[in-house]
Amino acid sequence: MALLAGDPRSSLATAVPLVSGAAPGEYGVTPGAEWSVSSPGPGQLSAFPQAFATDRVTDGVTERQVHVSWAENRDSTLVESIDAHAVSKDGAITFDRHDEFLPALSMARLDDGSLLSVEFVPGPVDAQTGDITLNIARSTDLGETWTRGTATVEDTVGFSWIRVHRGILQLVDGTLLMPIYGLARGDTRNRSALLASVDRGDTWTVRNPAILPPTATLGTNEMAISRTSDGRLIGFLRGDGQAAVFQTYSDDDGVTWTTPQVIDAPDGAPTGAVDPGVVLQPNGMLLLTYGRPDNSLLVSRDGTGRTWDDYHNIFANAPRGGPARTTGSSGNTAIVSVSANQSVMFGDACANVWGCREYGQLHRVWARVIDAVTPGTGKLDLETKVASGSVRLSGDVLDGPDAFPETRIEGAVDGSADRYAAAPIAEDGTLIIELDQVYTLDRIGLMLAYGTAQDADVQLSVDGRAWGQPVVKVRETVDYSVRYHQIEPTQAKYVKINAPDGGTLDAVTELELYAADTMTFENDAVNAVPRGFTDTRHAVVADTIIPGADSSRRLTLVDWDAEATATATLPAPATPEQRVSFQYAGSAYGSTGVVFSIPGQTAGGETTTAWQFWVTANAAAGTFRVRAHTGSGWADIGTVPYAPPETWMPVTIDTTATEARFSLNGATLDTTARWNDAAGYTGVTVSSYTVESASGSQHDFDDFRVSPLS
Repeated sequence: MALLAGDPRSSLATAVPLVSGAAPGEYGVTPGAEWSVSSPGPGQLSAFPQAFATDRVTDGVTERQVHVSWAENRDSTLVESIDAHAVSKDGAITFDRHDEFLPALSMARLDDGSLLSVEFVPGPVDAQTGDITLNIARSTDLGETWTRGTATVEDTVGFSWIRVHRGILQLVDGTLLMPIYGLARGDTRNRSALLASVDRGDTWTVRNPAILPPTATLGTNEMAISRTSDGRLIGFLRGDGQAAVFQTYSDDDGVTWTTPQVIDAPDGAPTGAVDPGVVLQPNGMLLLTYGRPDNSLLVSRDGTGRTWDDYHNIFANAPRGGPARTTGSSGNTAIVSVSANQSVMFGDACANVWGCREYGQLHRVWARVIDAVTPGTGKLDLETKVASGSVRLSGDVLDGPDAFPETRIEGAVDGSADRYAAAPIAEDGTLIIELDQVYTLDRIGLMLAYGTAQDADVQLSVDGRAWGQPVVKVRETVDYSVRYHQIEPTQAKYVKINAPDGGTLDAVTELELYAADTMTFENDAVNAVPRGFTDTRHAVVADTIIPGADSSRRLTLVDWDAEATATATLPAPATPEQRVSFQYAGSAYGSTGVVFSIPGQTAGGETTTAWQFWVTANAAAGTFRVRAHTGSGWADIGTVPYAPPETWMPVTIDTTATEARFSLNGATLDTTARWNDAAGYTGVTVSSYTVESASGSQHDFDDFRVSPLS
């Protein structure tokens, strides 16, 4: 079984090296855990997945509801379609199979709250009018029940046949856009076209008859569209006559398109062949998937698609090169966003029958998490803090429509950029965020009302009464994702958002706050080494089993390695007196406990360990035993109250040239026992304490703060 991404261990390793995370100002793209949506026994077909996601509110928490459909029949036009449909109400972690098939290939949440699903294969053509019939289904209860029906397409192109592929996008004026492809009479190659509906999908017209007019040698078929971070439409098309994925833009909401060009993929990436899928994450990063060969992911960091910065081969199982290079996985992919900086990609292990002959017809539809994070550590988990009550939202926020329970004041911090996952602001109103403590803020992410020109000022305050000048001024921006603003580091406990004089502020769709003085893990990839940390081993970001400290993500050290400790260092500028604080929880204290070290520099500039504290748990006695290293051995400095595993506790370590004050779980111990002299202290190191006889341990950390002691 493969280890998690970011873990340097292997079954053959004898010495695990130290590794460092990327710089805090770098982007990050990390493929993470993989699991199965459908995994039947041999000979049971399961391939060609498609997906759609929307918001739902469960017990006061906004979650992503993810629909996945796939085929259980042979990949042939000569057999009857047998399809499956499963729904997740927890962001694609678990799925329940639906009793009836509803294709997720072209599904949408409309502006009345209903769901619309359009089948891939249309119904009959009206012999008198030439109109094409679409098979559709609607739901008014977020997919619990469905009503089937038909819609009509006024065919002004003269198609011999069409297929619906993929996705439905609703403009702010209510118009629906839906890609199709097919063969027009007189053509020898397929064409991709765009349909439009102004009556929520009952009738459709042709908005663009051919994104790329077909020739005798080149056409296109499967198409996907998305908004970009700068507001255009971007389209991706499968080539017909050339094994490649093409890219195109529209500046007029799909009426006209630029001449499609083969994607300019990074070095080493295939240009693709089949089934492009695309999602604009709430954080403004654009993710593109496609397949054959393999299953590829490209990422445009600025969300425009002008440059594809990152390539990852997400899944590959072709048995060999040559003719078999495009067998195994079909390469049909789908992708949906599940939070501000995380998406889930879907694919299959084998194309039904033809791609699985060398794998005993063992089929599987897989899901894999993709963390795509923007620059910046120190992101505050506002959604979790609001839910816990440690952060308060207030202001002039309007009630949302009954069909969209996610339209509420909490919509401003729920991690979703969907149109109705927002806090609607009254005219001349404000939104105020009261944080749980004073932070030094240096970065603000803001998305205003979806798809309409907006204005806003952002002001900060320590006490909620005296407000500074606006640190962010937004004028006439049209947002489809979060925009980020670097600001001068400013202390604040309160944040206020309002329209400037004469401006328009209809809603705050998303707000992100970043603290320069607090190292959190909300904007780091799960199962990867966190940015800003150095000299780590067996140390990654985690978000399962236990939450962070009033957050969803944390740093975890896992040590089942008898030959090396789990460790991570957070460096800081040298200071002669230092305060370090963080939250600590022992998921498994183990028999040997945890070590907190204060690194430093000598007067000559050499690196040293100045102070070191070893904490072991004694549940029977109800205490933690704390020892300090003297340079020649460990000296007891006292005990502090015990807490059960998985309990978050505050830790503070104050160090001067001659003494240290160590606080854990509300108790404080003073000591002069130090390991080495240092002219300045340079951060903190957290480690396991491992000996060969140890049974293993896991230690969790969150909310690091390192500052001069004053």
